[in-house]
Amino acid sequence: MRDLAVAFRDRIISPVVVAISERETPLLETALAGAALRESFAPCCRNNQAFSLYGLSSGLHRRVWDEYLAYRPELASLVRGFASQRQFLQNPDHELDTNINYATAITACLLQWQSNAMSGNLNPENLSRFWTYCVLGSARRDPELCQAYRKILRWFDACSAAA
Repeated sequence: MRDLAVAFRDRIISPVVVAISERETPLLETALAGAALRESFAPCCRNNQAFSLYGLSSGLHRRVWDEYLAYRPELASLVRGFASQRQFLQNPDHELDTNINYATAITACLLQWQSNAMSGNLNPENLSRFWTYCVLGSARRDPELCQAYRKILRWFDACSAAA
């Protein structure tokens, strides 16, 4: 699983986040990796109406476009570039399920938009609170997500030390 997490970060998350990010990316990369690589997939939205491995709701997907990307046309263009030509226009929420780069870009935008909610160090508890605040609008700490972040941070630290 460690190799998968590092490969996922290095080959999918990092390139997307670097392409669209307005700032340094360790917080976004770690938040995305931990949420995507939880032990059991339990969607992070209410009523289990989730899309993508990040578990975004349809409403949250629209809010990212309407309340964040609509005011950042250059960023919106970059994000739209990750989407497929036809599927995105027919069913934008389905694009979250079928296109990992697009799902990563939208989720990274959500986290950038809400990043003022993140305070403190890059530790599992803060990452869990940050994720649940961004996705659910709640400041609660998710124990399963904390455990995923503990593993992810340990794996990423081990790979950095070995490099």
